[in-house]
Amino acid sequence: MTDDLRTALLDAVSDPGRLPVLLALDFDGTLAPLQDDPELSRVLPEAAAALRSLAGSPARVRLALVSGRAMADLHRLAEVPPAPC
Repeated sequence: MTDDLRTALLDAVSDPGRLPVLLALDFDGTLAPLQDDPELSRVLPEAAAALRSLAGSPARVRLALVSGRAMADLHRLAEVPPAPC
């Protein structure tokens, strides 16, 4: 995600009267290149930085990763701390 896109997204949800925005992103093949061995798949550094930034944002952006992986594996590979439940 580019800085311009991130800024536009955060600006769009900064109005307290707006509903939260759900940003759902596919992991394998989008945030991380496809690998023959799925255990070798790693999130791209720039994607990891954008995910951490969005996950820690005070704006009302809900971040979801779409994957068939186990939740613990996805958190480890995406390098994003698990959200509190």
